[in-house]
Amino acid sequence: MVLVMENRSYGEVVGSPSAPYETRLARRFEVLTDYYGIGHYSLDNYLALVSGRFFPWATADCQPGPGCRASGPNLASQLDAASIPWAAYMGGMAGDCREANSPGALPAYGVRHDPFVYFPAVVRADCAKIRPSSRLLADLDSSAPPDFVWYSPQICHDGGGDEPCATVAAGDRFLARELPAIEATRWYRAGGVVVLTYDEGDSAGQGLGEHLSGQGNHVPTLVISRATEGAGALRSYVNHFGLLGSIEAAYGLACLAEACDASNGRVALVPRP
Repeated sequence: MVLVMENRSYGEVVGSPSAPYETRLARRFEVLTDYYGIGHYSLDNYLALVSGRFFPWATADCQPGPGCRASGPNLASQLDAASIPWAAYMGGMAGDCREANSPGALPAYGVRHDPFVYFPAVVRADCAKIRPSSRLLADLDSSAPPDFVWYSPQICHDGGGDEPCATVAAGDRFLARELPAIEATRWYRAGGVVVLTYDEGDSAGQGLGEHLSGQGNHVPTLVISRATEGAGALRSYVNHFGLLGSIEAAYGLACLAEACDASNGRVALVPRP
């Protein structure tokens, strides 16, 4: 599972009095102390995580439409080709595969946090796999859970400051409820691995060279599983492209675009049996 929170740099979360739960997680599981986003918007980072590419047009955080569509291979198409069951869960999304923000002055679902609906081929082939997060726990506790899982919490839960409700403390409280529930599911007990990360940093000076090694966008990232309890810190450099390459390696898939570049780093992910 890749669980993506929003808009916080490492020091805003790990060790922060506003994030006591995530700070405890960083002590309990493997914490990546030198992990980075690749852009300084939402959509460019989300698309990088599933495609291995940096799309300049995505820095507009546009909704899917003309001039705001992606093409080419991506993690969803790879998983489909390998017959690996997968599903993506979106907080605040009212129904499968929505391609626009939820209505209202306080949208719960921001489509910019859902990279899959920006690929028309994925929408055509896999719309039923892009689901409201209200289905997540039941699906993970079913007799046939998806193998790969993506999870974007709703805006008030993602900690990113896009709305007044989306504070670091609110995101931490959400994770303190949600992660123990995930750990209790059949999927997790059978060897599931949760990579908890943030799309981009939000500290002064982090807008420079965001997708270059070691420059800006230092974000919290943890690898949560039974196998990584007590693992401590991974201090080598990794970014979103490197995480995609790590996921592909865990499933025996070929790497995509920048995910093939070893300079983007790797983290060992224990594949499910």
